[in-house]
Amino acid sequence: MANIIIFGDSIGQGYYDAEGGWVVRLKRFYSAQNAKDPYKLSVNVFNLSISGDTTQEILDRFEKETPARVWEDHEIIVTFAVGINDSVILSDGKNRTSIENFKKNLNKLLNLAKEHSNKIIFIGLTPIEQSKVDPIPWAPEKSTKEKFVEKYDKVIKYFCKKNNLPYLYLYDKLTTKDLADGAHPNTKGHEIIFETVKNFLEEKKYI
Repeated sequence: MANIIIFGDSIGQGYYDAEGGWVVRLKRFYSAQNAKDPYKLSVNVFNLSISGDTTQEILDRFEKETPARVWEDHEIIVTFAVGINDSVILSDGKNRTSIENFKKNLNKLLNLAKEHSNKIIFIGLTPIEQSKVDPIPWAPEKSTKEKFVEKYDKVIKYFCKKNNLPYLYLYDKLTTKDLADGAHPNTKGHEIIFETVKNFLEEKKYI
């Protein structure tokens, strides 16, 4: 039995997927498995993703939202899918979260997660189509650039390697055809992420 707790941003929240997003797809998959034999398998998925969140926002709410979803008789799997918003360029030309603070925040998130679980996963960032989000149409004073998304993704990858943590690389799983608006995956993109995450959990024998 397991509880999968997922902290993320608008992609995790499910923007632009007719089926509700990759996390909802994951929840539906395990709900269907649970229904087949409720005494054999019980996997619950808690989606704690909020649009616009950076690592700092997740830090601010982690301890408020996690304890109620930690059950004694369930394995706890804490999953982080965050970073693109941290990389966003503000009107002053600086990243919303500096690389230095991003590294610190990842470490803080890890330490908090360790208090509840020994199964912690960091999901890598998805690609963007820069011509559509530089500047960002819904926030023209900001922009998203490929070089920074890639840079922050590498920080996550190195952080996981350094701390011997599972890191799920997504950057080459999606193409611009799998994006709805240059930043968020479309229905096909969310399907790809769902399948990749599900397979990853099974390969790691977390489920």
